[in-house]
Amino acid sequence: MKVLHIITGLEAGGAERALATLLGHGIPGVDSHAVISLKDEGGFGPALREQGITVKSVGMRGGVPSPGAFLRLRRLVRDMEPDLVQGWMYHGNIAASLVRRRGARSLPLVWNLRQTLYDLRQEKVLTRQVIRAGRALSPRCSALVYNSHLSSEQHGAFGFSNQRAMVIPNGFDTRRWAPDAVARARIRRDLGIP
Repeated sequence: MKVLHIITGLEAGGAERALATLLGHGIPGVDSHAVISLKDEGGFGPALREQGITVKSVGMRGGVPSPGAFLRLRRLVRDMEPDLVQGWMYHGNIAASLVRRRGARSLPLVWNLRQTLYDLRQEKVLTRQVIRAGRALSPRCSALVYNSHLSSEQHGAFGFSNQRAMVIPNGFDTRRWAPDAVARARIRRDLGIP
């Protein structure tokens, strides 16, 4: 199975790190991954490429879609011939929805919604429009993956489909991020904390 991930950008951020971590550890049953960034390759693009993952960018500026960017995205998806399309973040989800058709059939589509949605007025004007479009398109997804129950509840209250929603919390490498008693004692001693 070939999975194509479409993400807004690959600069430093939580969703970008989650994608890189997920692809770095592999997924059973998936033969290959490819990533398309709507903006540029950012800091994670070269790291993903070092892992043998195909990384392409569409070159959108400021998150504003253009006919040329859409045509580049469609061509990349066609050339990659994925079996499943996975969107990451609002803009990536909408883009994945627009290019998921292969001939007469639609590819399975998974959305990643990785933020809370307290108040739509706190979002940029274009992002508000993208979120509203997401609300309308969400029933067409094969699955909606949230990284928290709060995010799932808030998006559901806003009108996103909960029919195929699931929560998969962010994972952490507990061997790498484990408490270190020696370092704790040293820092407490150096700072004079009893």
